[in-house]
Amino acid sequence: MGVKPEEVETAMDAEITKVQNQLISDQEFQKLKNQIENEFVSSNATVVGIAENLANYEMYFGDANLINTEIELVQ
Repeated sequence: MGVKPEEVETAMDAEITKVQNQLISDQEFQKLKNQIENEFVSSNATVVGIAENLANYEMYFGDANLINTEIELVQ
């Protein structure tokens, strides 16, 4: 609040440029992979979650079996 939209946009552009040009540390990369894996496992912890993910894989990629290889793709 109290900040001009142009200032926010400039700050956001600077962060985007920083992310594009600087590598993250191995520790941060591992943390990111762990978060993705945790989200995947959590989303498949219920029958509804599994059904939704299977439907999404079939609908968007034409292959529901991709649910079995997603973690390998992230690794």
